[in-house]
Amino acid sequence: MLMKTIILIVVLLWIYSLSVFKRAKLDAFYFLMGSLGLFIVLVLWSKPYAIWLFSTIMTWGVGLVGDFFGIFSTLPLGHVIQVLYHERIILMNVDYECSGIVETAAFVSLISFYPVFKVQQRLWLALTGVAFIFAANIVRLTFVATSLHLFGSDSFFLAHSILGRLLFYVLMLTFYFTIFTRGQLIQVASQNRETT
Repeated sequence: MLMKTIILIVVLLWIYSLSVFKRAKLDAFYFLMGSLGLFIVLVLWSKPYAIWLFSTIMTWGVGLVGDFFGIFSTLPLGHVIQVLYHERIILMNVDYECSGIVETAAFVSLISFYPVFKVQQRLWLALTGVAFIFAANIVRLTFVATSLHLFGSDSFFLAHSILGRLLFYVLMLTFYFTIFTRGQLIQVASQNRETT
């Protein structure tokens, strides 16, 4: 009970600080405080139910790819990817780290308070971002499972912790650049055209 009360007080203070920054027109502080606060709320809220949901959906999505190519199968409710390697089965567990929930929470938090876009644009971009992160994570986990299928369990660390993450982060950096940097440049260019 005490912990819930503390969390409620912190959330109320966060909302109040957002209103202060908004009234004072301190956009940078509003963006930083809003994004950080929403990220913390989303991550805390995600345990354990959203993690289970994200892991289940991710395992199901990877299973579609595995079934299509016939190189691995999944048990979505168990969050397990079964990879066949030379008549042996290698099991991979899709957990918190592989679910994409942290990356999704970070993106939704950033886009929710990004001042360049209007509310309707932010909502559309948030939905697009969730779908993109889901797809990028499927690509990453498919890469890891395919590596296990081709090279066995000895390739797991290299495929998962190094190459798979590198692939995922390149996809994410490209996406972030497209949404935030390129999006802001397009908005500024359109505002300049309107003023001239």
